[in-house]
Amino acid sequence: MKKYAFYGVLFFVLFLFASCTVYDTVIRERNAEVYARDEVKEATIRAKFIEDPGVRAMDVSTYFYGGQAYLVGEYDSPYQRDRAVMLAGSVNGVKSVAAYLLPKTKDERCGPADNTRINSEVKAKILRDSGIWSTNVDVKSVQCNVVLLGVVGSQKQIGRAVDHAFSISGVRKVKSFLISAQEEKTPVAKK
Repeated sequence: MKKYAFYGVLFFVLFLFASCTVYDTVIRERNAEVYARDEVKEATIRAKFIEDPGVRAMDVSTYFYGGQAYLVGEYDSPYQRDRAVMLAGSVNGVKSVAAYLLPKTKDERCGPADNTRINSEVKAKILRDSGIWSTNVDVKSVQCNVVLLGVVGSQKQIGRAVDHAFSISGVRKVKSFLISAQEEKTPVAKK
């Protein structure tokens, strides 16, 4: 009996190890250490925004993946936009900054409730798709435009995520900064 229990536990441990190896392969080195480093960079950028009176920290969301900082949101003036990009780029370890920043508008056709609904529906669709490794996908809606960020397993998964975003009622455009772990780490956009 003890022999079967031992083999059962051994099989379970090997299964967990194999699952973790597959997961690590899919997200290519985005392990806990890398994730933590990325989170520290995001927090450092946010702190710079909070400290700087030229940037409205609540208007710009920050994301960080593998040396690349991403800024998503709205701005009041070109100075605010440029200042946010400059501050993000000044953080040690930031290789480049990609910004999806739109000038603020009073568009009654797309308000905060619309953005919240779109954001939730896109996230839900991506999470329900078992063909997308979605734990590393961030979604942000700005003026009813969807921005996808993160690391997925393949170009095919990027395409599926973009298609899901476009399928939501009220979405105007989709900008994908998703990175495929199986190919070059370059942002892919679809309009």
